[in-house]
Formats: sequence, structure tokens, C-alpha cells
Amino acid sequence: MHEIEHTDTVISTKKEWHDLQVIKEQLSKEIIDSDHRNVYFNIDEGTAYADVNPDLRQELIDISARQGGLPHDSIKELINTWAECPENKILTREFEGIRYGLGVPSARYKSIPNQKLVEAVCNSLDDEGINYSIETLGTLRQGKLFFSSIEIADDAERLINGDNFQFYLNLLQSHDGSYAMTMFDSNTRVVCANTFKYALGDQGDLAIKIKKTSNADLRLDEAGRTIANIYKGRDQFVYMMKRFAEVECDSKKAEQLISAYKGIGVDQNTILSTRAFNQIVDISHLHENGIGNKGQTLYDLFNAVTEYYTSGNGTGHDDGSENKAWKKYTSSEFGAGADAKAGFASWLAKVLDDNELHAQAEIGKALVSTKQETLPATYYNPKMIKA
Repeated sequence: MHEIEHTDTVISTKKEWHDLQVIKEQLSKEIIDSDHRNVYFNIDEGTAYADVNPDLRQELIDISARQGGLPHDSIKELINTWAECPENKILTREFEGIRYGLGVPSARYKSIPNQKLVEAVCNSLDDEGINYSIETLGTLRQGKLFFSSIEIADDAERLINGDNFQFYLNLLQSHDGSYAMTMFDSNTRVVCANTFKYALGDQGDLAIKIKKTSNADLRLDEAGRTIANIYKGRDQFVYMMKRFAEVECDSKKAEQLISAYKGIGVDQNTILSTRAFNQIVDISHLHENGIGNKGQTLYDLFNAVTEYYTSGNGTGHDDGSENKAWKKYTSSEFGAGADAKAGFASWLAKVLDDNELHAQAEIGKALVSTKQETLPATYYNPKMIKA
């Protein structure tokens, strides 16, 4: 079910399958529909009450209708058919003169209007000069859910050397407590409840959740700036990856370049350690045999280094235990493995900028040759590239 009710609005730049939304050629963060079927409605907060005795209340109302009023004691009884809930508040919105309930959160809850969520992100993207377009804005379940899909950059930037990169930024929140306020990247464009749920399972590596408490406004602005900074870095990342994909590099040259990188600070007359040599052999093997690699470009080499420090031996052996798996993950994403991946990418980009690729390959060639001469005759590594 798409869960688009008569009080909901879905606005899109494209015609969607359910055909239930207003179509706009362009969307902006300021958009509000003139007929009040809008996605940026006001959220009103009120005191929450429990309906503790509806039967008695109806009886007293009937008596009042017959007698033209109630005595003082009966009025107190009528009032007491409702009990205040001081630990909670009620959120409502108005639609065509009727008030609809959105949720009953705790009293500490801080409601965030849909417009404020979109503006916090878009203003930060604008400040960073990031090219984007708002593709969808909408509400579901009578306004209880809100979504917006923002497309970063253009379609051509999504495909790098045959690999798909995620460039939709989805903003989701609920006003009934069913979902946290979340910003995440995905390939899924949200237009209904089905895509809302699917997108949550199709998240990329960028996701920020914000708890709606007293300082939610401040954290929302900080999250918007964080999102913009990450995407600004991704623009540079896309440019760098495209450059890597344009430069030919066979497996022999890959071995030489990774040797040069591993040999930074090592005199050419100094012999590489066996540990460093084994790393070189493993990464060179992944250049051609790693996931999605063809052994043809610097992009394959970058992927080989990434795979080695993410799921390979670069972050230690995984013996299947939870402790080892966690150590491997933290090293890959936050520790020495993450530093190694970032360090190699920066080094390779600088080598390209300085037109030093051939010179660095020659340095690496000398280093690996010197090491191979010292290996015992019994040394054997099936991944070793033969001269």
C-alpha cells in the first residue's frame, strides 16, 4: 500500500506509478501549496489527556441535553472523565478545518516541522556550493510521515568505471514516533510508503539520525552542515576516482606502484620487510582478481587497496569470532586500515598531479627486485607476479 491518504500531499518532478500527487517541474525548499494540502504544515503541541470514563461522560452529556444543564457536582464528574497525562503531549495538525492527531510523544519531545528539516540540509548544501535538486516532497499516513528525496550532482556522476555510487539524499521523519528523523544516501527515490520502507533498507554509508529532544534544533543544523561537508568531499572523491579510471595500469605496474608507496622513507638500497612484501603481493593480486576488478587501471589498484584493508588481510585475519570481526571492522572504518586507504588515495592523486607515475613505478620496481633477490629458494607465494 502507498499509504497516501486524502490529507496527504506528494509532490514530485516526475509522474509516479500511483498517480496521486501534484506534479511540479521544479521544487524548492520554500514550496507551500496554496490550497493548504501542503507538506509544510504547522505542528501544534497540546496537553495530552486520557479518556478514562467515556460511558459516564456520554451519560452526563445526555442528562445535560435533557435538562438544559448540569449541577456543579455533575460538571466536576464530567471534567474528571478526562485525566491529564503530564509526562506526554499531543501533536496535531489542521486540514480543511478539521484537526488531525499526529502523535502522543513524551513531554521532553521537540517537534521539528518538515520545512525546517529540508531547509537545514538545503541551506548547508547551498553554503557549500553543492549542485542538487529536490526531486520529491511528501507526507504519508495523514501527515504522520514526511519524506524528501534530494538528488546530488547529475546522473552522469553516478557511474564511475562501471561502479554505481549513491547520490540520492533522503530526508525522513515521523511525527508519531515510528521512525527517527534520519538523513541518508540511497539509490531509492522516495514517493510513497513502499519506497519509504525500501529506502531505509537501501542506505549507503552515510546516515545521520537525530533524537527530537530539547536541543534538536541545534543538532539539526549541525547535521545539515555535516551532510554538506561529506558531499563536498564526495565531489572531490568522484573527480579523483574518474581520474584513476582513465589511467592504464597493468598488474606489474600495480605491483611497482604499491611497492613505491610501501617503500616511502625507505632507501632504495634498504630491503623491504617480508611483511611489506607480502602486502604488496596480496594487493597486486587483488588489482586483477579483486571484487569487480579487471587489472587495467589505477582505479583497479585503488579498489585493490580498499578491499585489502576492508575485508582482506590488511586489518588482520578474521577467525569467525565476534571479537575479531569487530576489531577488523573498526580498523577498516576508523583505525589504521582507514588511514591506510585514505593515505594511499592521497599519495596516488599527488603522484598523478606531479606527473611522477613512471618515476614512482621505477622506484617500486627496484625495491621489489631487491627484495626478491633476498628471498630463499624455498619461498613460495602463489599470488606473486612473475617477471
